[in-house]
Amino acid sequence: MSNQNDLDDQLYILLASMKEYREAIADDNKRLEKFYNHVASGVLDKAEKSLENANKKHTGALNNSIQALNEATHRLNLKLIIIFA
Repeated sequence: MSNQNDLDDQLYILLASMKEYREAIADDNKRLEKFYNHVASGVLDKAEKSLENANKKHTGALNNSIQALNEATHRLNLKLIIIFA
């Protein structure tokens, strides 16, 4: 009977250890998920800032081109007025 009690005790210890192990894994998974979400958020923030900077640069370049086109159009209009006047 003592062998049966020893087996029962060992089984109880094993089950308790497995429960603790599963809880530890669940805690690790929660921490990993939090970490991955934090990293993903940081990556998205950096990508967003990078895109904003690129958009600002391209907008500035387009505005310069528009200004140059407007000046060229103005000069052409003046030349046409002089020619047809």
